Amino acid sequence: MGAIKYSVIILIFHRTEELKQMGMDCLASVINSVNRQETEIIVVDNGSTIRTDYWEKNTDVYVRLSENTGISHGWNTGLKLAQGRYMVILGDDTIVHGNWLEELQKAMDMPDCGVANVHMQHLPHGIGIVESIKWFSGACFMLKQKTIEKVGYFFEGYDKCNFEDTDYWTRCLQVGLRLYKNHAITIQHKEGQTLHAPDLAELFEKNRQIYIERFGFDPQPIFYGMASFPKSANIPY
Repeated sequence: MGAIKYSVIILIFHRTEELKQMGMDCLASVINSVNRQETEIIVVDNGSTIRTDYWEKNTDVYVRLSENTGISHGWNTGLKLAQGRYMVILGDDTIVHGNWLEELQKAMDMPDCGVANVHMQHLPHGIGIVESIKWFSGACFMLKQKTIEKVGYFFEGYDKCNFEDTDYWTRCLQVGLRLYKNHAITIQHKEGQTLHAPDLAELFEKNRQIYIERFGFDPQPIFYGMASFPKSANIPY
């Protein structure tokens, strides 16, 4: 490979054949839609019980963790290995299409951008690149090293999954970075088949309370409703 521009990080945690196939479909869509000369693909396996050598054969970096230590730790593991100027976290329940990395980059290059999104299937649509925190998806997002330098890595105090993304968006805003979304491209999303599987969905309320204890407010009405940040959130704009 030449100089690496993009690092695509996919976290997997496969407990059924259906989830394994979903992840394989995601990876295939990445391979078919990126310039492999400038893109590295990193897969972090969060202790899947369903195994295959597909990941080692079709990625540049494959890391298998001995157990499911949570989404934040898995994402952080991939980010610390990434060599690209632009780093993308991609859920294995997504399907991407041509130019998706380039469209993410356009949003990432906006002034003071900390994290960039594209439009996710089934979420409210818009036009062009807009600054917005509403329905900002954790299924596919881009950041750069400057984001990590100002914000740090993902907080690993949540149990397995849920709220690690809104936690990070909040911390970005607190240090003056902005969130941008590019609606020029849409990514297919299988509606949280990984996060909201029956064996993980019960963690939602527990992790919501952890967020509230950390920041002093409920993020749900702010990121997914009409509420604004309270003054106590220390958002500088």
